[in-house]
Amino acid sequence: MPALNESSFLQRIDTIKELLSNEDQQDSIIATLQEKGVECAILTPLFETLLGFDALRDIKYEYTSNKKFNRFDFLIDNRFIVEAKRLNSPLTSLHKQISEYIEYHDDIPYGMLSNGSEYAFFIQKSFIKEFLGPEEKLKINFKKNVFHVLSISIFDVYFLEVIKLFSKDQYHQYFSNIAKYALTRINNSRGTKICDDKEMNQYLQEKISETMDIRPGAYLKDIQDGKLKTGDTLVYEDECVKIPVTIENDGRVKLKKATVIVKDMMKIIDNEFSPLIDLVRTDWKNEDVVFNDTAEIIKIATGRERLRKGKYEFK
Repeated sequence: MPALNESSFLQRIDTIKELLSNEDQQDSIIATLQEKGVECAILTPLFETLLGFDALRDIKYEYTSNKKFNRFDFLIDNRFIVEAKRLNSPLTSLHKQISEYIEYHDDIPYGMLSNGSEYAFFIQKSFIKEFLGPEEKLKINFKKNVFHVLSISIFDVYFLEVIKLFSKDQYHQYFSNIAKYALTRINNSRGTKICDDKEMNQYLQEKISETMDIRPGAYLKDIQDGKLKTGDTLVYEDECVKIPVTIENDGRVKLKKATVIVKDMMKIIDNEFSPLIDLVRTDWKNEDVVFNDTAEIIKIATGRERLRKGKYEFK
């Protein structure tokens, strides 16, 4: 069998698109391309023929790291994890796996998760923070350490152009450009350019903004209407706990470290706030945490997914 070149690889992608679009043939191609099939028929030739990586020198296959013995489907240049899943399988539920891989490995700042038709890209928060100015800090202090920054599909109009940004000679530069733009989204500052082509740059900026889904804080309108101002304090208090927060300039709320007070330890043990005991001894003791709204704080403190409306008021 002759080796694939760029043209024949792109023909293969076109064939997969046609089969996935055909209801009568969709199940057959999905059954054919299980995880190993996606690795062999799509991802390996993608990196070799389209992106210019040496399949023997640049790529480690089924590599087991010495940290927690994680096994990566691919490790590119010792700093770029790639995980494969069967064709068209849902990726959202698998974000946690690759995020943990990246988080646990300081020397691997980014990664990609793919089911052959969709490609999701991830970047370490610490890598994004490298582009902060000397006096800058992250205005939104997310607890997560890895960001899902971009998702594209073989059906997207700019798929080929976008995927080629991650070629051997330039992938680090474009991960850096994406990290810089992600930083502007987090800090609500002026957007930075990702690539020179004006239309594709706008397309990428919109895609990243959509993927990161960084929403304004719940109190932003109150700030704009003059009902609250940055630095104001709101407090939830009952017979067991006292939880103060301060208003951030984007409408989020900051829970400052070591400010939550457990008023009655005996009562709280059998109370709905019992999960809070560990929090005030660990996470909430050691660092400030920013939340989109106060409901997020109560959900974590009570371990509940849903809250009764109006029960937990911060005043």
